[in-house]
Amino acid sequence: MATVSYAPPWLGLLHTRRQIDVAGLIVAVAMLASSVIFFGHVALTQVLLCVVAAISAYLPVMLLMWMFHKRPHTDSVMHAITMAMMLGLLIPINSYGWEHVFAGTLLGIFMPFVGRAHRIRMHPAVLALIATWALPLMISNVNEQGLTHELTNDSNVAVLRPDRVVFGNVRHAKEQRSYQPWWLTGENPYMDTEPQGTASDAIARPFPHNTFIRDQKRLLRFPRILANMMASGELPRVEELLLGCVPGMVGATSQGLIILLGLYLMYKRLSWWSIPVIILLTSLLTLMAMPVMLPHGKTTVFWVLVDTHPAFSITYLGYFFLTSPMLLVAFILAPATCPLTSLGRLVYCIIIGMLMVLIQWFVQIPVLTLLSVLVAGVVSRMLDNLHFRPGR
Repeated sequence: MATVSYAPPWLGLLHTRRQIDVAGLIVAVAMLASSVIFFGHVALTQVLLCVVAAISAYLPVMLLMWMFHKRPHTDSVMHAITMAMMLGLLIPINSYGWEHVFAGTLLGIFMPFVGRAHRIRMHPAVLALIATWALPLMISNVNEQGLTHELTNDSNVAVLRPDRVVFGNVRHAKEQRSYQPWWLTGENPYMDTEPQGTASDAIARPFPHNTFIRDQKRLLRFPRILANMMASGELPRVEELLLGCVPGMVGATSQGLIILLGLYLMYKRLSWWSIPVIILLTSLLTLMAMPVMLPHGKTTVFWVLVDTHPAFSITYLGYFFLTSPMLLVAFILAPATCPLTSLGRLVYCIIIGMLMVLIQWFVQIPVLTLLSVLVAGVVSRMLDNLHFRPGR
């Protein structure tokens, strides 16, 4: 009985721990394959650094816990490797090696105390990711503008050219000045002016989430800017967001892959269709209520989108959801720490959906969008006791 009390909702009900670990590893490997295609060996090295650092910290902590508290191992090494891979895949491509090691070490320390089989049901990979950026900045006591600048810095952000995928060096990049999509890069004679054989391996492009989060309110006031940003290549095409050939978290740039992996988890009964539906619907309703200051006064996003051309409204909503980690949270991260009861899952998903939009709208720091998963995870175990009470 004691073991069941520390388990996630579905353990002992549908699957064994090993089956869950195997499914999680398949998801992580698929995301890793996508990252290697568009970011090459840099993405692979990033993930390996996180795995080595995490396991190096995790095993000694688990040994100490067994020596002094004689507690049974509630997580497997396979689960620790999966979480470490997920952490490496969540780190942006413009990060540095010390960040990978630091984040992996924190993950190894956190895993024996938080996660799927513990009383605190916070996602350990997300917790390590947030701590990697938040703690050093709080210690350095930077001001708000400096904080925002450092967390939204677009330096060294690139993606491999279509003819250099997998084997190219993403650090060897030049700026893209073509309105053409990624798969046609290199066919524009006005873009590649170097002699034959000297073209760069990668294309430096803006981080789409940073770009959109910076201009999300201005676009509502001046809708024409959105078309200009798309035409100039400052914002990628929707097809590029679905494919994943854009900078960002190395394993989560392909929104199409994220959806497919979410459906796979549902097929394996490790997730429920209601989780992404409720989270995305709540996010949409929350976005509609966000205040916007127009020349004639204050209004809400809902009325701005209603009064503008439908093409702009659809495009704006598409970029709002596809450039942010919302699909990643809804399909991959949120199911790992959700409550057992149906009503508890409803409240859990509403919390995540609202917080993601509020953070993106008011705080405007991309990485902190994932903070919604941690906040909801804190109350997840309490929501297990939330039931519908039929009338007598």
